[in-house]
Amino acid sequence: MVGTRWTPPNNPSLTFPERVAFSSLSAFLGGHEWQRFPSFDSHALGFAEFGGANATVGDHFISTGLGDIYTTSPSFWMFTSSGWMAWDMDSWLYTPPSTGLTVGDGFQKAEVLREGRYMNIEYRFAFGTTSSVSGAWTATYDIPSSSNTTGLTFDYQARFETQPSFPTEFNEHGMAEFTDNTPLTAILGGIRIETASVFRFVTLPKVTVGGSDYLAYGGVTSTVPWTWATSDQIWGHIRFMID
Repeated sequence: MVGTRWTPPNNPSLTFPERVAFSSLSAFLGGHEWQRFPSFDSHALGFAEFGGANATVGDHFISTGLGDIYTTSPSFWMFTSSGWMAWDMDSWLYTPPSTGLTVGDGFQKAEVLREGRYMNIEYRFAFGTTSSVSGAWTATYDIPSSSNTTGLTFDYQARFETQPSFPTEFNEHGMAEFTDNTPLTAILGGIRIETASVFRFVTLPKVTVGGSDYLAYGGVTSTVPWTWATSDQIWGHIRFMID
């Protein structure tokens, strides 16, 4: 393989997301242990180094140029039987709108991490003394878009697949945990893509505690799985394709 500018995966100059990217890319492209990546200031320089359309299947490199096809850096490229394939990643913080939720003095944090064709959303909310949810609240949140996420210059909602009507099936899986502070109780839940623009927290199939059915599968509301109060928490992570 040709190339003169190599970036080892364990280079201390790499950021944590870039280190994650090396690991994820290796698995994404076949599970091989990559030893080094050639690095260029633009995808055009990388193409030229490897012979453009005459490159060898398996040739790969990093483009570190901001705004180079994608708005993020770095972008990872590999030559396949279908030509050059791009794989990039970036992360943003955003405040997901949720009708009926008043954050008040509660703690809310959501982060979006894109890995190539996949989007990851990590969400945590801890109810404060002035936090509340209305009776109509259904734990439904807007998917990140250019209108609610600073720095997200492309509206990815246009690329999401619309899922069947809730709750027919889980086409997109996510993990969630709901914590009741009094009495201290934690149960697992799920997240699904409900439409092309929103995701929703749901309870999992019923749990039997002490011989009694405790929880049935369905949507989270202001009173399900319990009436939300100070110090209760919602956590969730979902990963899904955007193309």
